Amino acid sequence: MGPAFRVTIERGKLLESAFAPAVVATVHPSSILRAPTPEDRHKAMDAFISDLRVVAAVVDKSRLG
Repeated sequence: MGPAFRVTIERGKLLESAFAPAVVATVHPSSILRAPTPEDRHKAMDAFISDLRVVAAVVDKSRLG
């Protein structure tokens, strides 16, 4: 995505890319496990699920075509 790309800013957004017709940035799932507290892990997991819902919507839309 380039040196200026920041996943912390762009995560969960549908992005234009030369890599694929649709790209959604998110964190690596292992980062959730490294969150310092159970509350932080819960928040991180909720954010990750939100990112995946964006992906699911794109996949569903492409199926319906």
